[in-house]
Amino acid sequence: MKELEVLAPAGDEKSFFCAINNGANAIYLGLKNFNARNKAQNFDLENLSYYVNIAHLHNVKIYLVVNTLITDKEISDLLNFVKGAIEAKVDAFIVQDLGIAKLLIKTFKGIILHASTQMGIHSLQGAIIAEKIGFKRIVLSREVTKQDIINIKNNTNLEIEYFVQGALCVSFSGNCYLSSIASEESGNRGRCLQPCRLLYSSFCDDKRIKKGYLLSANDLCLIDKIKELKECGVCSLKIEGRLRRPSYVSYTTKTYSEVCKAVEFGGSFNSILKVNNFKKLFNRGEYNTGFYLDTEPNKAIINTTFQNHRGIKIGSVIKVNPFKEIYEVLIKTSNYEIKKGDGLKFIYNNTEESLGVGSVKCIKEKNEYIVYTKINPKVTSEVYLTVDSKWEDSLLNNQNKIKFNAEFLANENDKAILKLSACSINIVCYSSDNLQKAQNQKLKQEDVLLSLQKTKDTFFELNNLNCKIDNVFMPKALLNELRRNALEKLEQEIINNYQNKNLNLIDIDYSYYQKLCDKIEGFKKDKKPSLRKDNITTNYKETKKFICFNEETLFSEIEKYFNEDTYFVFSPDLFTLKNVDSMFDKLQEKFNIKKLYLDLPKVLRNDDFNLIEKIILSLGKDKIGVIANNIGHLYFSLLGFEVVGGVYLNITNNSTIELLKDFNINTFVKSFESFASALQNGLTYIGYPAVMTFCHCPYKTNFDNVSCRECKFNNKLILKNDSGKSYKVRRTKIHNCIFELLNNSKINLDCNLESGFYLDLRK
Repeated sequence: MKELEVLAPAGDEKSFFCAINNGANAIYLGLKNFNARNKAQNFDLENLSYYVNIAHLHNVKIYLVVNTLITDKEISDLLNFVKGAIEAKVDAFIVQDLGIAKLLIKTFKGIILHASTQMGIHSLQGAIIAEKIGFKRIVLSREVTKQDIINIKNNTNLEIEYFVQGALCVSFSGNCYLSSIASEESGNRGRCLQPCRLLYSSFCDDKRIKKGYLLSANDLCLIDKIKELKECGVCSLKIEGRLRRPSYVSYTTKTYSEVCKAVEFGGSFNSILKVNNFKKLFNRGEYNTGFYLDTEPNKAIINTTFQNHRGIKIGSVIKVNPFKEIYEVLIKTSNYEIKKGDGLKFIYNNTEESLGVGSVKCIKEKNEYIVYTKINPKVTSEVYLTVDSKWEDSLLNNQNKIKFNAEFLANENDKAILKLSACSINIVCYSSDNLQKAQNQKLKQEDVLLSLQKTKDTFFELNNLNCKIDNVFMPKALLNELRRNALEKLEQEIINNYQNKNLNLIDIDYSYYQKLCDKIEGFKKDKKPSLRKDNITTNYKETKKFICFNEETLFSEIEKYFNEDTYFVFSPDLFTLKNVDSMFDKLQEKFNIKKLYLDLPKVLRNDDFNLIEKIILSLGKDKIGVIANNIGHLYFSLLGFEVVGGVYLNITNNSTIELLKDFNINTFVKSFESFASALQNGLTYIGYPAVMTFCHCPYKTNFDNVSCRECKFNNKLILKNDSGKSYKVRRTKIHNCIFELLNNSKINLDCNLESGFYLDLRK
């Protein structure tokens, strides 16, 4: 079985080196543009090759994120961006946008693409489509189950990457629009304002049920699931955290590297200790230790009490005294030392106050500490350690040096010879001058040893030295020059060897872009391409009109918009063959329809997909068409069914339109996000969009029930934030339940109903 890859995050240079020094097999990072973590420091195209070379020197891969949705206006810049990254020798690109995937595969022949988790792949069908498009790896949606992972592994040739540690978005991957609709700061553009981390109140029948962080997901920790994931077919363990501290990157990378070795060689590890250390670095309370792997999510999906770093509990406040303009706080700990530079948090009745420790007095025999602060905590407040300064500093000191062996030969009237070997590479380097017979000061092995140990500013460290030295003299400057030249040569040879073995040759062909964009201006092979930045347009204009409804929608409401050009879309609250067939009969009797389109839920696990496939196959191609809201739904086009691209496919550019045509999809609904408004083609969505999609049960969160047998669902749950904006929770039931958070106001009301539209009457 192939060795597991530990994939570490790098949001800045410090985190990059922490990943290198602590056992990462690969690192994912972003540049200033086109990445979903725009708030990270990120890297520049100008210095990218420097970091890539360092990674390749250490046999570490670099995956560059291009995981945002792209508009036509940006494609020229994107191509130059990717071309520069290819020249910097990155190993692969992580992509969200379906059309951009096609564009890059067509333009940079031989490029390696990984499908971002933002693409929402969680089923075998989605994986099949991704492989058909040309992806080599998929980063699975975090809502995937073990059975779905096994199905993908057994039925595709794709590599499988899965998140094992870090923050979780409560909404289904790629389909959160809460920040986008509320503030025009789109998560699909890397600018999410995280409104999910705010306080919300829940209401049912106008009665308030609960107040808290009702949309704030706990962090993920799958340290005890590594063997299980490997057996399912996962090859890469991804650590979330491009916005986290370098110490977090150090420890999580080191820990998962150690756990992978234990799994591979049958060793053991203390997961309790490691989890406690994870908590010191960042946690929002109890870790989510399974998420959806076992089909039904565990209880720790949402933490309604805390939404930020809580740390680890170390004691309590036993006394508070006023002291000049501050307070003297006496803390009793459970064998934890409090030091200057640490971070503490006082928690009392679910309220919290934080401080950085300055002056501290210790009464060791009692495990008591006195700290001084402007905060006046309550006596009996729980004390949490949020920064363990000394320990975190130690995490930054590790250096992963490459051990090299050396052989040194020095003969009179010849050049000195230094042979170095490391990483299966052997090099020979010669001194610039011949050596002369020693008159007074003979060159000794100790002199050579001292010189070869001067590697502090390099990535190397001497392992073993063999010397054969005649009675010669060699100036220290000449010896040091030889060492520097030899190590530089060794470094370059290791990098070249890695890249020759691991990187594909890329053939650049702009003809596909030329078809989209009319022409390319003045491209020369030895120069950066200057591509058109005009909007890419086509002559295609969609005029079809679709009306989407569910069981609750009144036919009288549908009749307001009905004419001979209308297409009907049924989005059942309950997916059964009887329900869909019955609706078809009613519509045929009332409106004389020939075909009914079925609006598919964004998330379809294995048993859900099987049920819906059975419904669709039973009714047949003449009676049923499909509205595809996930890449996996395109699978029905392979079965010969008519498929319409749904609004939740996030269509924002003409290259995606071209990709859909590859699957015989000519009708689609364009994205409703504001940045996508420049796209002229496609149907306009009108309705109350789902700004979030949940696989966990919000009713369990708000009513504190833990079993589906105690189901509290009544279709009346509403969440409201402190500014008064409310959102209805809607449920779709297949085998599993899928929930959506609906925007409380209809969008695109000013749409011209004479042109093509997709009118969603559901509320």
